[in-house]
This record gives sequence, structure tokens and C-alpha cells, in this order.
Amino acid sequence: MNLFEKIRKKLFAQDPKSNRKESFDNGTAINNDTSAEQKFRSIYGDEKYELQKLYEKWAVKELWLLRDQALPLLLGIEPGSPRLKEDVEIREKIEDMWNHAKKCVEQGVLDINSVNGDDTKWGIRPLDAYRWATIGRIPLPAELCALMDFIASTIRRMNMSETTISGKSDNKLDSNRFDQAREQVLGMALAILAAWPDKCRNSRGRIKSDKLVRIIEQKSSFWLGDKELDVSPVVMRDILDKWLGTLPEQVD
Repeated sequence: MNLFEKIRKKLFAQDPKSNRKESFDNGTAINNDTSAEQKFRSIYGDEKYELQKLYEKWAVKELWLLRDQALPLLLGIEPGSPRLKEDVEIREKIEDMWNHAKKCVEQGVLDINSVNGDDTKWGIRPLDAYRWATIGRIPLPAELCALMDFIASTIRRMNMSETTISGKSDNKLDSNRFDQAREQVLGMALAILAAWPDKCRNSRGRIKSDKLVRIIEQKSSFWLGDKELDVSPVVMRDILDKWLGTLPEQVD
């Protein structure tokens, strides 16, 4: 079973039988692929099937062009699709994402592969694009999330296996650096909430990420000394808002 057959089983709660029958005509095996595709489409619908095929096609690429490929794919749209020009709402959404992505690149919180500074040729690894969108709370297709989560967990297992064999680990991984920064932000926010709860709330008593970030910027040297956080205030707010957004609605 290849990687994407495993991914398909993870994506679909009920894994339909491929119904692939082999018959032999003059010694040649004939696979009933069309029947299998029709089975998937009938159970899960055309849209889900097409998204699954779209992400299987693109996930194997080492890099996506940030603007022309990564951003459309994060929205579930085939790069180069006429929808990117014809749909005004999609065009505006892509433009907003692009402006945010450029700011993140400038602040050093989004790693890209740059060619002579030409932003039209900025490349990004699929997992990095997915993590960036997740942190930024961009709504993503479930098919993309399931596939990327599966790939990420597979890579982690492979890295763990290599570490066990070699006795060494790659501490330069960008994901490790971000994980450490996220832990620092959440830890400092928790300490600040415990020490100055009133300063973290608005007039309605709601915890606000911008208030927390402001105090983190003022007090970070207490925990970090002369070191600086690897994430910008914008990313800190995104990290905090992701978790503050899970709080139950408070009664005013």
C-alpha cells in the first residue's frame, strides 16, 4: 500500500472497497479503475473526491509558489483555475492572504525559498504553508487538513526512527523553533494572566490577546533575558486567539 492509499483510508471514515477486479485477456491484467472512481464519487460526492485528487497531486511537490499555487490550494482551488480571475470574492481573499504572507516573510516568521528577491517566485514547502494558514486561523478544506496532518505525523515518526538509529536529532528544523516560540508565548501569557488578570481584560471582562501581547513585549526580558522571541506581535496574537477562541461565550 503506497503513501496516498494510506492517506485515502485516513480521509474517508468508511473505506469503500475498490471493487477492482482483474481479468486476463491474452495474458494482460485489466484493472477496473473507473468502477472504483465511480464508487468513491457515489459515496462521498464529486466535490470531496476532486479535492482529494487535487491534494494528492500537489502534496508530492517539494515546493509550491507562494502566491500562485499555495494560496489557491489553501482555499481548495486548483492553481491556474479560471475561478481565480472570475470570482471577485476569491480574488480579494487571495489578495488579503498575500499581503499578510508578505508581512510574515518580512518579519521572518514565514520561511520561503527566494529567487533573487522576486516575490512572484517565492517557494514554500507544503507543510509550512499549511502551518502558516493554521496559525492564521484561515479556514481550510478538511481534505487538506487530514492529508497534511498525516504527512506531518509520518515525517515525525521517520525523524524519530532516524534519531533512534543515529543517536542524533536535527535541532535546526524550523518547526522545532516555532514550537519553542509558541510554548514561550503561551507560558508567558499564562504567567501574566495569573499575576495581572485585570490588565488582560477589557471593560466587559473578556481576555484580549492584544493586551496580553502588549504585556509580553514589556515583560519578556524577565523570562528571556537578552534574547528575543522568534515570532512577531501579529503571530503572538494569532497563537493566543486560537486558544482564546475556544473559551465558552461569556455573559455580559
